[in-house]
Amino acid sequence: DPARNHLLLAPTLTMLFVVAVLLAATATEAAVTPGFQIAITNSALNYAKEVGLPILIQDIKGLSIPDISGDTDTPVGHVSYDLTSIKVSDAAIPTSSLAFSTGHISLSLSGVSISLTANWHYREDSWPHISDSGSCDVSASSVSASVVISVGLSPKQEPQVTADSCSANIGSLDVHFHGGASWLYNLFSSEIAGALKKSINDQLCGLITKEINSELNAVLATLPETEKIDKYAIINFALLSAPLLQTDYLLTQHKGEFQSATAPGEAPFNATQISLPGTGALTKMIYIWLTDYILETAGWVYMQAGALTYTLLPSEVPPGFPIQLNTTFFKDLVPGLYKAYPNMGMELIIQATGAPLIADINSSGFNATVTVNVTVGVIKPDKTVVDAFTLRCDVLSAAKVWVEQNGSKVYVQGNLSFIQIKMQVAATTIGPVNVALLQATANILAEGYLIKAINKDFMKGYALPVLDGMSLVDPVISFGNGYTLISSDIKYTPTAWQEYH
Repeated sequence: DPARNHLLLAPTLTMLFVVAVLLAATATEAAVTPGFQIAITNSALNYAKEVGLPILIQDIKGLSIPDISGDTDTPVGHVSYDLTSIKVSDAAIPTSSLAFSTGHISLSLSGVSISLTANWHYREDSWPHISDSGSCDVSASSVSASVVISVGLSPKQEPQVTADSCSANIGSLDVHFHGGASWLYNLFSSEIAGALKKSINDQLCGLITKEINSELNAVLATLPETEKIDKYAIINFALLSAPLLQTDYLLTQHKGEFQSATAPGEAPFNATQISLPGTGALTKMIYIWLTDYILETAGWVYMQAGALTYTLLPSEVPPGFPIQLNTTFFKDLVPGLYKAYPNMGMELIIQATGAPLIADINSSGFNATVTVNVTVGVIKPDKTVVDAFTLRCDVLSAAKVWVEQNGSKVYVQGNLSFIQIKMQVAATTIGPVNVALLQATANILAEGYLIKAINKDFMKGYALPVLDGMSLVDPVISFGNGYTLISSDIKYTPTAWQEYH
């Protein structure tokens, strides 16, 4: 599409506006204030519980209880006994809760039932050393467990969960022996039941602790800390501090900053603190706040990399395009240009200024101002270039943004709904320049061509970086003072757990 490549200001504007939509789509330290925040609500925790319980039950079914051995007096004399091959055959967790508390997360299981099988063997200690063996069934019921989980930062500044404490209790346990001298074992089944209770309690807490400390942290480790955008830039998602836990949500605060891909460093300005809405309004599972600081650091990084400078030559403009880079075309728009340099080629050097992008996100939507200087150079017959005049251009824009699901990927898409260019003369060597005529011409072209060209990039969409196996369900984008908010439910397929197992 020739219009996309050769419109006045298009290369620079396209890059900056694409960056803007990417940032509005990407969940990504200022010195103190975060550029990006996430709130996870109790609804998400309840969903995580529903996803995690089948995995926990399956792992309980895979438990092997250590062998139990001992000795005791019986009517036939002193015997030594052992239970071996103690395995869980079935398990059920009818009641459970997972909820935020101030400073920690509480996990509670109740009414749990566990069925086990085992082999038994005994041997009389004295002559004639009678021995026998058989099998047994074990039923543990009214089992409960309580776990306190803390959330913090790992040494690598990654989110980390830790099972600080775990207690389990078996309400009742029945042992039924089969085969051989089962009647003998039944005489001291209460002693064996006591040993089994302790072992099952220890194994259950050990399993839950392992699930949290190892496997859940393996899932959290899939959340990227940085994301490469292109050869110029990365987004830094690093956590600024340990997550904040309240009774109805968990809040994480992130750097949320574009940085150089080759020499990452801080921007020379800080994020502005934003006021988040009251948590009583948090009815979705996850909320993602993206501040205008992210957009502004993007403009800074691309400007520092020299990516926001572009030279448009006459050979790049198609013959049928409404604007031609020749002084003859501008004869009526800029008479002094044609008078000084009649019928000569021109080039446009488009360059971002010191503050190339200022974002304005408010309750009415997303707006941005891109500031560039356009230097008009004349190509003389001897191929030398002389500067004729420079325009400072403030390009005002408004955009609409939405979220689309495509298979397992979630994309944020959008389009520009408005562009207006304001010009003023920054320098001239050809005398007065009629800015009003140039500005009116540029705005007509922007409305007719530039919006369409930039929206071709917007409509491609940009994928949200999320945990492996996680996607957003019915996401909604809204705007507040200084931020874009993505509110969504989630769906999770535990791929990381499957790999771990």
